[in-house]
Amino acid sequence: MSLDDYTDDELAEIERRRNRFRVLVCLDGSDEAYCGVRHAGQISHSNDVDIIMLFVRPIDQGLRTGGLQIRLARENMLEWGLSLPGPQILQQGLDTLTEVKKDVYNPDDWMISSTHVDIEGDPLGDNKVIHRNQFDKTVVLKLKTAPDSASGILDQYELGPYNLMMLGAPSHWASRFGTLLGAGPAQRVIMMAPCSVMVVRGDPKPSGHFITTDGSEVSLDAVLRHAVLAHHCKQPITLFSVAPSVDLKKPAEEALRKASDLLQAHDIPISDGQIGIGKPVDQIVHMGRDYSVIGVSHHKHAHARAVFGGSVAYQVMAKAATSVLNVR
Repeated sequence: MSLDDYTDDELAEIERRRNRFRVLVCLDGSDEAYCGVRHAGQISHSNDVDIIMLFVRPIDQGLRTGGLQIRLARENMLEWGLSLPGPQILQQGLDTLTEVKKDVYNPDDWMISSTHVDIEGDPLGDNKVIHRNQFDKTVVLKLKTAPDSASGILDQYELGPYNLMMLGAPSHWASRFGTLLGAGPAQRVIMMAPCSVMVVRGDPKPSGHFITTDGSEVSLDAVLRHAVLAHHCKQPITLFSVAPSVDLKKPAEEALRKASDLLQAHDIPISDGQIGIGKPVDQIVHMGRDYSVIGVSHHKHAHARAVFGGSVAYQVMAKAATSVLNVR
């Protein structure tokens, strides 16, 4: 689809989205998913951050009732809160966000509109409700129809784009060999998402962000982007690097120095810098367990390494006891 195929209003919306930080929070009714809403609320205190809450519903889902009832449901299901799981979960997501950021989200002060898109083979299609304030900040509740949740989430990215996706940590994490045979929907999204992904385990904590680095160019870029986000959230930053043994500490110390100098050059304060000795995954998971978020970087070919050899970032996302942000 070329730009010539869009209307003027659609082109204006595309341009608007390019100039904003957009967070996609994927909801499935789990406690961890609502923790993701609270993390998003921490990020979105300024007016240049939009939050899109998404629930993916399987196609048809036994709703072939036809006639006026379906038309009314399609037009009003999100506003009326009909007794279907998707609208209820999205409404709870909005209620959670309102509780977390009462000073930012007051439904009485926001303009509300809704849209519907027909989906072949499904009577309800895609629906969304858009809450927009006077500063053009938006919170969107999106009920999307797709064959499965993973494909629905990844398709939604193409409609975005988004700067960050948030998902509740999967209850089961397939091994690298299990990944070849087919991981669960959350794990598939984590592996295939084109943007940064946060695997959420628990609410935000005041302990701050634990950002790892190996000194590479890719890692330093991820450090800066994660640190900007943490600083925006007014969270303390701890930098961390790992040496395989005491005799090999110098490269880790150099990696820590590079990351520290980079953040200092951007006037981003650092609370602490630490070096671990041992296996990278074990050290990161252990030392980062008490922080709000562990930051890892996504290297080129990381997906292949996750399947065949296990990338450090992927293993940390699977094994950590706290939330993990994979910066891409």
